Amino acid sequence: MQAGILPAQAQDRKARKAPNVSVSIGPAMYKQEKKAYFNIGLMAKVYRLQGAGINLLSSTARTRSDGLQLSGFANINGTGMHGLQLSGIANINGTDAWGLPATGIVNIIGRNSHGMLAAGGINITGENTDGMAIGGLLNIAGKASNGVAVAGLANITGQHTNGAALSGLLNVSGKDVRGMQATALLNIAGREANGVQAAALSNVTVGLNGVQAGIANYARRMKGLQIGVANIAGDTVRGVQAGIVNYSRDTTGVKLGIVNLTPRTRVQMMMYGGNAAKFNVAARFLNRWSYTILGIGAPWLKMDDPFSLSASFRAGLHISPVRNLRLSGDLGYSHIEAPGNAGPAIPKRMYALEARINAEYQVARRLGLFVSGGYASARHYGQGGEYEGKPVIEFGLLLF
Repeated sequence: MQAGILPAQAQDRKARKAPNVSVSIGPAMYKQEKKAYFNIGLMAKVYRLQGAGINLLSSTARTRSDGLQLSGFANINGTGMHGLQLSGIANINGTDAWGLPATGIVNIIGRNSHGMLAAGGINITGENTDGMAIGGLLNIAGKASNGVAVAGLANITGQHTNGAALSGLLNVSGKDVRGMQATALLNIAGREANGVQAAALSNVTVGLNGVQAGIANYARRMKGLQIGVANIAGDTVRGVQAGIVNYSRDTTGVKLGIVNLTPRTRVQMMMYGGNAAKFNVAARFLNRWSYTILGIGAPWLKMDDPFSLSASFRAGLHISPVRNLRLSGDLGYSHIEAPGNAGPAIPKRMYALEARINAEYQVARRLGLFVSGGYASARHYGQGGEYEGKPVIEFGLLLF
């Protein structure tokens, strides 16, 4: 073994594309395999770094680096690294990285990363990212991300996400997600989402086994829970959809919302009047055993404003004991607006909590008659106590 101060340059001068302006200290055991235990200079090019390399511009190892590799611009290793890489612009490793490559702009790993990746811009692994990846813009894994990926814009994996993907705008997994996707814009799982998809805007997957939470959610098959403004499911639903609008082709799922739709949903128009509001128009969304009603009415009686209006929502259950006869019961909420009311005794806006029992008879295929009886309790917003409570009776027509 011969130790000393050696110029850190490759033996194959034809393959060398960058100058070597550095000094290395290490053994010279083999002519073709010179190790550098310590390297310092402007631009380093060694066969293998096993220790520390500190260079102002760049550090290149023909095979690998074990230890510390520090440069102002770029660190490049032909195979991989074990330890710590720090650079201003880029870290590039041909195969695997074990430890922490940290850079200002981009980390590129040819195969797998084990440990942590940190980049102000982009982290790219050809196959798997195992551990944590923190990217100011993007994290990209060719096959799988196993652990935690945090990105300012997007996390993208070619096949699987196992763990958590957190981003500012977008998370995409080509096949499966096992864990969590959370973002402000859009989550996509190309095959199965097993766990949680949470987005301020939208979540999309083919199969859901868990929870989707966002403004709009889509799953072709779902077992679990969708929570959002609009929830859409396809062929198979084994769970609950909770939102303003819920749709599925499968009629067996539970829907909790204002508008609940399936291909078998019957949409009907209701026109009726009673002792709460003289005239009402509503749309009823009738499913196999449940229904919801959206309606408006005017004027609300016993108020001194003849132009008072009410907007109501009701949800209930129904049965048909005999042909053409349907019995139902529902609970409802009405907002009452009376801008012409005068004085504090009669408020300009109130709300009412209502309960009804209904009986309807189908006179013809698209025409029915119904009667409703129940109770309504009108109350002030923001105040305790009841303004008015009274029995409710209504008569009307069902169309379509």
